[in-house]
Amino acid sequence: MSGGISKLKELQFLSDFVVGRQEENGIQELGGLVNLHGTFEIKKLENVVEGKEARNARIIDKRHIDYLLLKWCSDDERDILDSLRLHHGLKELAIDGYKGTIFPDWVGHSSYQNMTRVSLVYCKN
Repeated sequence: MSGGISKLKELQFLSDFVVGRQEENGIQELGGLVNLHGTFEIKKLENVVEGKEARNARIIDKRHIDYLLLKWCSDDERDILDSLRLHHGLKELAIDGYKGTIFPDWVGHSSYQNMTRVSLVYCKN
């Protein structure tokens, strides 16, 4: 994904975002995209180096996303998943490739009462 997507403040539909290793295509590029709607996938989460980067993506502010897929292909994702706080209106969540042994406290929390489906795919532990 090319850098600069953060400038599209009014963007409403984006099917997926592949996290890059550079700042210009890192997960923090999602921070200002609060108008995203519907289904959204974040891939290559192993490229997030620090929890701060994940927090700067402001996933919690993307209240119009109904289905969210979080996808990893490596082993060091616990801090990243913990930092990706989700909005409480999310209806469906899919986690693909998570290899951690413990999920963060927010997964399964009662404040996510609108969630009707959680899918764990290729979560080895």
